[in-house]
Amino acid sequence: MFAEAYIALTAMIVLLVRPALGWYEHRLGKTSPMIVRLMYLLAASTLVAIALLLLNLHPSDIGIYPPSLWATFVTAVGTSLTLLLDSVGAKLLFQHPLLLQRRVIALKKWLQSSKPNRFLVFIYIGIAAVYEEVVFRGIGIHVLEVSGTETLTGLILLSVIFGLQHTASGWLGVLYASFFGLYFGLLYLAAGSLFAPIVVHAVGNWFTVLCAYPRMVRTLERQPGFMF
Repeated sequence: MFAEAYIALTAMIVLLVRPALGWYEHRLGKTSPMIVRLMYLLAASTLVAIALLLLNLHPSDIGIYPPSLWATFVTAVGTSLTLLLDSVGAKLLFQHPLLLQRRVIALKKWLQSSKPNRFLVFIYIGIAAVYEEVVFRGIGIHVLEVSGTETLTGLILLSVIFGLQHTASGWLGVLYASFFGLYFGLLYLAAGSLFAPIVVHAVGNWFTVLCAYPRMVRTLERQPGFMF
């Protein structure tokens, strides 16, 4: 009883507080120490909830097992399509960089102040992809199926919730993440394994953070009359 109550309460807090923190970060134009501490607290609480939930689930219930040949094929196709979509999206944003002005300014300040280790960023992005896919595609879809929710309805609902976790990037970031949330869900169903969405999600994140964002910063710097 305690475990179910804790999981439900954590889910409600995360779904309400995480988007609010992201929006505040977006309006503030930077990540404050308070936001970082709250994000860590939410992440820790969520991990405990996931652990409690997994105690009552078999790994096969959420697609955690070695990938089949078909899952590997879906992963390869999904990765190629994701890089194509990200490249096209980045190219459009390079032509209209002010759409992500606040996010890019925050990124530039972070790069200048912390000089992040690229290897640590690489590892962090990979871990984030695993975490989000287990929560939203693995556990999320399983819980909705158990509750009797129709698959397509559940996928759309989860993709919108996933998008709201990215409010720090503004309305454009929410739409972008919602689209990819639905895309990752379809990959999970097609492959029958979390292997596909985890790999594709991680590759997409690496491309965005290590390639697209830095180039966007340089593009904004060349804008006439624009000052950071």
